[in-house]
Amino acid sequence: MSGRDVDVDALFGRDADSRLLDRRRREELGLAAHPASPSSTIVHFGAETIVDGDPSATPRPAALRLALDVRPEGDLIPGAIVTIVVAMHDDGELAVPNAMLRIAIPPEAELVAGSAARDGAAVDAEKLLGEGLAIGAVPPGEAVRVRVALRVLPGTAPLDVAVHASAPGTPTVAAPALRLRRKTGHTAYQQPRPFYEMEAGEDDADLAAAPAEPAPVARVIDTVLDAPAAPPVLAISPAPPPPLPTPPPLPPLAVLWRAIDADEVRALERVFGGVVPHGLAALVLLSSIAAVDGPLGAALKLDRFARSVAAALPRALVAARMGRPTPPVVSPEALAAIVPDGDDPAATVSPAGVALVARFDARELVGLRAVLSRTLSDPFLRGAQVLLAVAPRALDNAGATAAAGVRDALASYRAAGGAWLMRVTVRRAVDRRFDPLIADDPILHAAGRALVTALHEAIP
Repeated sequence: MSGRDVDVDALFGRDADSRLLDRRRREELGLAAHPASPSSTIVHFGAETIVDGDPSATPRPAALRLALDVRPEGDLIPGAIVTIVVAMHDDGELAVPNAMLRIAIPPEAELVAGSAARDGAAVDAEKLLGEGLAIGAVPPGEAVRVRVALRVLPGTAPLDVAVHASAPGTPTVAAPALRLRRKTGHTAYQQPRPFYEMEAGEDDADLAAAPAEPAPVARVIDTVLDAPAAPPVLAISPAPPPPLPTPPPLPPLAVLWRAIDADEVRALERVFGGVVPHGLAALVLLSSIAAVDGPLGAALKLDRFARSVAAALPRALVAARMGRPTPPVVSPEALAAIVPDGDDPAATVSPAGVALVARFDARELVGLRAVLSRTLSDPFLRGAQVLLAVAPRALDNAGATAAAGVRDALASYRAAGGAWLMRVTVRRAVDRRFDPLIADDPILHAAGRALVTALHEAIP
């Protein structure tokens, strides 16, 4: 073989670039070429060179890939359970060393205790949701799956779920974050109760979502086999169950009432039949029906407060009819007269005649005292809270039909009054010049007119 001939077998037996450089360097120095070694190797070019290739070829390095699956993703309500499954795949030919995994959950969701698991084995949930959980090595071509369960909390913030993973010297393909969808409509969020009906020390944040009803148990029907007829079974009547113990008597309820006659009902009809601002008409009705009489009302000094408001209402009505600014109806002095912790041994005595009545058990009485002890810088809002808190709930010593109509009208008016008070509170916080006495509220006014009509039918 001459110096210009190329030994293809020897050239492809080692690195081609190094071989060519060595040959050219020997030619420049005038040295003889390396002797060709006898070989019968067939030179292959193209795709066939990667088939049955050299077994000593370098394997593909480790590559970490994340996959995120969440079920369900939509129509979520408070209390719904969401399952999150994270899969860590190794797409290389080498194992992923010392992998770490962290799951970021939304603030308006909480982890279900004991739900964190790796391939069925429990793991540390605090590390998984915090600084990261050590997964260890991920075998090549395989996957490690981690599962957690979340409970959706009431709220309006987006529910975003994201996962993060890392491993020393290993590239990672992250999974895109998923946004869960809440259910739209009135059932999506739990409605808070009006603040004037809450217990002492209770807040909207304490109202948890109702737990989901358990799924019905699947019915299993046994297989019927052909068998010889069995002898008849004689029915034996079981022994009668022992009598249930007599429940202890309920403690008597505290009672507040307000006696009302036909003249007062006709006065209310004139107010709601004339051109009177809706806010002022509502205060007239609330102060006229407020249950502030009886031994408990005297102990709480609610009767003095109601008389002070009633005495200031005529001047406000005259000013409203003449188009003049309305004077204050609820004064700080009238509110200061209330004694929230007042009590009387005869607080459970009921009225003898026809009267509007509000009864309170022990828990409701504690809530009433909490409302009476509140302090607000706005006397009007504080007075409206007190009057709504002692609004009657029934009509005693009247016919059954008339009492039922008044009871329903009182319930509707209490609900409308609570919504009106919240709207007024927000409006006053935004604009201090807003006067709720002269503002119109058709929903509250319609409920008040229906209540006056029911009182007219019950007390002719």
